[in-house]
Amino acid sequence: MRSNRPANGERTQPRLLVVDDNPLNQRLAERVLVKMNYCVDVVSDGKQAVAAAMDSDYLAILMDCQMPVMDGFDAARAIRCLPGPRGRTSIIAMTAFDTNESRQRCLDAGMNAISPKPVDWLSVKLWLQDTAMSGSAAVEFRDLDLSLKQAWREHVVLNPKVLAQAIGDGGGPDVIAELVWLFRTESNELFDRLGLALASGNAALSHSVCTELRGSVSSIGAERLADLMSNIGDLVQGGYIEEATRAADRVWDELALVLDELEARVVRERQTKLADAIAEGERAGHTAGGVRISPWPAPSGHPV
Repeated sequence: MRSNRPANGERTQPRLLVVDDNPLNQRLAERVLVKMNYCVDVVSDGKQAVAAAMDSDYLAILMDCQMPVMDGFDAARAIRCLPGPRGRTSIIAMTAFDTNESRQRCLDAGMNAISPKPVDWLSVKLWLQDTAMSGSAAVEFRDLDLSLKQAWREHVVLNPKVLAQAIGDGGGPDVIAELVWLFRTESNELFDRLGLALASGNAALSHSVCTELRGSVSSIGAERLADLMSNIGDLVQGGYIEEATRAADRVWDELALVLDELEARVVRERQTKLADAIAEGERAGHTAGGVRISPWPAPSGHPV
């Protein structure tokens, strides 16, 4: 379990548990929630989530639904069986597939809210504040239907609002570069697994990888690519493996566009940082009382 709790064990902030097997999703959720002034623990599967919920008091648990070892639905049911207040901890389902069936499964498992990916963190923040004020047991099941307008999903390769919301103010090029690296590494592995699963005709594995991929690409704002993954997942679930394989061919072109856009975002952020540094140097370079105070070297032939 990863945690940002103070080393001295002091608990000055409400604590949240993030449950997700995707490193990119973990990093995004942790960064956003810490900026909201929460302490955050992170685990990678439902079994670890149940163990953490048994040992610690959390304001809420943000639970992915599709995970290895134990999925989010079974984990939520197990947590609801815990004695005392820990069995009533609020649980927000973070689901890649926004269907009536998935909503009902979340409700049946005892979850308090469902947030389709990509997550609108502002709405989650308001929900958490509501939970803190009213108490976990008093918060009824709510559908945080936070999907963005279809026009964005049809015409934009990468929705900048989603990534910007996760990065926040002052994230800088290094943070973005880290997220891009995580996404590239994770997506390459997952797309390789999807290709092998489709080639072998393994419908269950293909659908599982599609679900994981949709969550990953949604987290960085690649909504058009996420829709492609949804379509492939639906085809696989319907038993149309050949059609799903043909549809997967479109994914590679879209993935290339997404990666290009992400890399361009890193370049733009670095250029902005450099421009800000130069402007700061120029401001510092103004003379005061005839003394040059610039951190930059003096031009040739000019006095320092």
